[in-house]
Order: sequence, then C-alpha cells, then structure tokens
Amino acid sequence: MNLDDYRKEIDIIDKKMKDLFIKRMNLVNKVVEYKIENNLPVLDSNREKDMFSNIDINDDYRKFYIDFLTQVIRISKEYQEEQK
Repeated sequence: MNLDDYRKEIDIIDKKMKDLFIKRMNLVNKVVEYKIENNLPVLDSNREKDMFSNIDINDDYRKFYIDFLTQVIRISKEYQEEQK
C-alpha cells in the first residue's frame, strides 16, 4: 500500500466514526430526555468509572483511547447541559 491507499482507508474509517458519533449522540439525546423526566444530574461519575474500568485495548494505544473517550464524554456532557 502507498500513502494514498492509507489515507483512503482512514477516510472510510472517519466516515464510519461520523456515523457512529451521530448514532451515539442520538442516544445521548434519549438519555437527556430521561434525565430531565426523572430530575437526574448530567454527571454520573459511577458511569464514567465503569466505562474506563472496562477498556480492553492494546497498551500501545490505551492512553490515546482513554483521551479519545474522555473527549467523547466531555462532548456528550456539554450537549446534555445545553439541552437541559
């Protein structure tokens, strides 16, 4: 493979990630609705601890995946705050 081939593969993955992000945010919206209906706070630290404790990924990428997931969670919480 050459550089262009790698980039094409990355583009395909990025499209899939975009689709998954939209799907995730649609679910986050459902979570917001539930939290509003049940007067629950946005932050659920136990949920976040569970998410990070169950990470099964190669050590070479672990810290980067944790950073990625941290940003996804931050975005989700920010969205939830804006919806409340």
